[in-house]
Amino acid sequence: MLICKYTDPPLTQKEQQELQQKKNNNEPYTEPLSDFDITNFVTKWTWSGDSEQAARKLEFEIVYNTVNKDSAFTALNLKVGGFVYLSYAETDESEPIEIFEGRIFYRKRNSNTFTFSFTAYD
Repeated sequence: MLICKYTDPPLTQKEQQELQQKKNNNEPYTEPLSDFDITNFVTKWTWSGDSEQAARKLEFEIVYNTVNKDSAFTALNLKVGGFVYLSYAETDESEPIEIFEGRIFYRKRNSNTFTFSFTAYD
């Protein structure tokens, strides 16, 4: 079984200050995602390359929806520069082994199929 997790890219100094200001003022804010399991959102993935290559590649698609179509759907905002971790586990009880750790370099939305396509390199 494959497990895919995502972590937002590091905040810039300005973004950190804005987040702290919102916290201090009790304004609504969103914490950056860290080690967030996106496995159930992934509809397709292709992992390519080998250990002899300079960089391996993970291409994957996730589903998205609009609030108008499904208000209960959790929307994801995976960002260029974010980290993607792909792990493999033999069973639900076995310890996952990380097989890919990379950063997102490309993101494209397909409004016809309600998917986002991503390309990450390690």
